[in-house]
Amino acid sequence: LDAVEVGHADFRVEAAGPVLVTVSRGRAEVQELVLRGPNTELTLSGSRAATGELDLSAAGTVDLRLLAGLVPDLRRPHGLLTLEAHVSGTAPEPVLLGAGRLDDAGFQLKATNVLFSDLRGDLAFSQNRVLFENLSAAVNGGRAVLGGEVELASFVPVRHRVDLRLDEVPVAVPIWLPATLSGRVEAAGTPDATV
Repeated sequence: LDAVEVGHADFRVEAAGPVLVTVSRGRAEVQELVLRGPNTELTLSGSRAATGELDLSAAGTVDLRLLAGLVPDLRRPHGLLTLEAHVSGTAPEPVLLGAGRLDDAGFQLKATNVLFSDLRGDLAFSQNRVLFENLSAAVNGGRAVLGGEVELASFVPVRHRVDLRLDEVPVAVPIWLPATLSGRVEAAGTPDATV
């Protein structure tokens, strides 16, 4: 392929050069694909066997604006994710393993006025779960520390459990009752139904 481009809305990354894909007897293999763009340099390689088994690797830094198309429950994602990951399993049921680090990340939860910013810390990818502990963040301008896990299905969040320790975080839920919260909050469930 002379050119490969991936993007969402006005954010784009493209292959650093031509991409060689080898296909033989149902097996497809990419030796090395380097995607470059704003704040992004990600190296991908691997194969899909004739049986459907995946053996893919990814390493590098990704601008989180690319998540906007993958995770519709997040508005305005930003920041950087540095990762080293491996994907096995099959395309309908991929298995993600590896590690990552968030720097200056943030997002707003869909249908809320809760804004996360300055999100920093380490992530672990284990059996389709993203695990995190002691992520520091600003929530609506107040300080917070987050821990928990997000379960993925085909790389899309389907369940979560998040523990937040808040320090003077302003909220207005409902809108007519503004408050400043300090303490511990736990959220668990699905993107559509969280307790």
